[in-house]
Amino acid sequence: MNPITAFRRKKGLSREQFAVLLAVGYWTLSRLERGVAEKVSSEVAKRLRELGYPGDPGADYLAWKEQFRKELLAEMKQ
Repeated sequence: MNPITAFRRKKGLSREQFAVLLAVGYWTLSRLERGVAEKVSSEVAKRLRELGYPGDPGADYLAWKEQFRKELLAEMKQ
């Protein structure tokens, strides 16, 4: 699961609430959670850490995105 989505759910927040806390638009957060965004901006990473995100949000997101890509490729081969 996307680490940002997992963190939001662990905190018990809706996307709308989380977007407000991160000071981003709903659709920006949606793109991050779906893996469409290229990366986590430094400002969003900073805000995630302020909210108690454990680790490096940018690195965790990129690692998840690469794993997600590999899973999609594997599905295509079936």
